[in-house]
Amino acid sequence: MAADIELEQEMLEGLERLVTLDEDLQAARLPLVDTTHRVVGTDACHYSAPVSMPEDSAQPSGRLLLTATRAVFIGGAKLTAVPWHMAARAIHGGRDVLLVRADGTAAYRFRCNSYADALCGAAIARHLITEARDRRGSR
Repeated sequence: MAADIELEQEMLEGLERLVTLDEDLQAARLPLVDTTHRVVGTDACHYSAPVSMPEDSAQPSGRLLLTATRAVFIGGAKLTAVPWHMAARAIHGGRDVLLVRADGTAAYRFRCNSYADALCGAAIARHLITEARDRRGSR
């Protein structure tokens, strides 16, 4: 019973964070995360959270960074990066963020430590995918 209450509280906290984030995203205000990680370079970083990749055979743990130009997973043996112009959509499910490539070659599942991280990560990713699509369409 106590575990159910904790889970419910975690979900409610996630929804509260998402409501606040959604207001900012609708006003075109993306969060800025201060990171000194060299893989980000000069890109603005809008999201950073500890995640794992449960569908990878090694199930690596690391960090998911969402920058102005791409999603980057740092952890395990290799770097995984998905430029926004190559992403078709971002899907939230439970504590997971799923990024689907536009060319259909892959989908990447990132398991977050909390519902709030997953909800907010997927919302920011959707926003960045839409921005990239709008930029391509205006050319």
